[in-house]
Amino acid sequence: MSTEDTIIVRKPSSNPWLRGPEACFPRADAEHLARVVVDACDAVRHLELKNSYNYDKYVYDALKGEEPEDAEEKLIARLAVIKVLREMGGQYDTNWYFGPYAAHRVLNTWAAYATPGFAEARNASSFANGG
Repeated sequence: MSTEDTIIVRKPSSNPWLRGPEACFPRADAEHLARVVVDACDAVRHLELKNSYNYDKYVYDALKGEEPEDAEEKLIARLAVIKVLREMGGQYDTNWYFGPYAAHRVLNTWAAYATPGFAEARNASSFANGG
């Protein structure tokens, strides 16, 4: 497989000071999954959902049965989809309701929470700030 056929992603490290290992995912599969989540977000564009998390259900429902079942492969697949959505470049509109932008927000938030220590750091920060 050539590098044009694959997307290289960096998995999270359990140590926040070290970079995680690289992994490869087939580009065609990542592009297919990206199209699936974009279509899911575009399908509800008319609802003008006001919060990013309101798109979660549509994105995750669209991914059911489409993405790998293995947790490790699912992580790699979702990171690859984020890269594909980011690569949309010229097609990328920052309109809140635009499918690629909505899907990117959902998966980016998921990736942040998938990073070891993120949820704990967020909770500690919230607690320290009185929230």
